[in-house]
Amino acid sequence: MPRRISALIRAKVLLEVLLRCCPRIKSIYILLRTKKNVQPEVRKEQIFNKKIFKKLKEETPESLEKIYVISGDASLPNLGMNEDDTHPLLEEVSIVFHCAAAVNFKKPLEFLLKNNVLSLCSVIELCRKMRKFEVLVYTSTAYSNSNHLNFPLKEEVYRLPFHAGQFLDALKNEDKEKLQELIGQRKPDWPNSYNFSKCLAENVITDTASDLRVAIIRPSIIVSTWKHPIPASRS
Repeated sequence: MPRRISALIRAKVLLEVLLRCCPRIKSIYILLRTKKNVQPEVRKEQIFNKKIFKKLKEETPESLEKIYVISGDASLPNLGMNEDDTHPLLEEVSIVFHCAAAVNFKKPLEFLLKNNVLSLCSVIELCRKMRKFEVLVYTSTAYSNSNHLNFPLKEEVYRLPFHAGQFLDALKNEDKEKLQELIGQRKPDWPNSYNFSKCLAENVITDTASDLRVAIIRPSIIVSTWKHPIPASRS
């Protein structure tokens, strides 16, 4: 059976692999925001002009017609989508990839949590409403538990000393006093707020999405490709 996949992504590599290696996929929806006054549809064309898509465009250019752009913003409630855009996702999508994240280590903790944690909550709620939902694939980081000094780290969610819902309530209510109180309990310390935001996101999945099928992926540093689709690609 053909699948419809919702890719809430900025990951060009994932998009290329899905198109090249999974020909039975029927449609892929990607969420793009307006960036530097460049509209989502224009940004889509800029993405496909990257070198990484050269082989795909030469061999199966028709596969690019499977891509549908939805205008939104992962940091906003309901991912910044309007009702008309949400409808095809709820009716047609079965697999969701959530790769969107703020990765600037210098941003304030509140900014990172809003983009990397509250956005995940919106994705989880969206998945619950999808009629054909099968699985959510969440992109975390290999360094989500880098505050632990005992090695090797296990492939499990390392629990925080409080239910993730407490942190979510403080964020949604903009309760900075409660937020700082909870932050003070996160021991041992993480090397940066980005890694902590990913650990908290994993806890959100454990604490609030036990009714869903979820896969947590922890990639390490992303570097050039070895051979596929092209060697040493910087796209």
